[in-house]
Amino acid sequence: MIKSYQAAADIAAYRFVKFTDGGIAPASAGTDNIIGVSEEVKNTAGYTTDVYIAGSFAEVEAGGAFSAGDALTSDADGKAVKATNTDNVGAIAMMAANATGDIVQVVVQLQRVIATTTPAKNPEEE
Repeated sequence: MIKSYQAAADIAAYRFVKFTDGGIAPASAGTDNIIGVSEEVKNTAGYTTDVYIAGSFAEVEAGGAFSAGDALTSDADGKAVKATNTDNVGAIAMMAANATGDIVQVVVQLQRVIATTTPAKNPEEE
């Protein structure tokens, strides 16, 4: 499924994107709340941009090597890299990427990392 949003910044093709003031912008970290993947053409700030949202099959530019089935997140340029346990997930790789710049198929799947805190111990229970 595709949704259209106003670009708040220039957005390269095949990149993870996030909400920002004034629209959407390229994601720039694994901790960003990714909303989807930009369309196949470069988009200019101030114009409408199509975004592949959750559940969509899309193509994304790799920021490094990863395997099919890996959970992916954003690097500093909105490119896909393998997610760690502290990253928000933007997609699942449907094929491997051998190097930075590869264009690979993914299924957009959003998963947020929710920080947990350890509750304080009750002194009476010790």
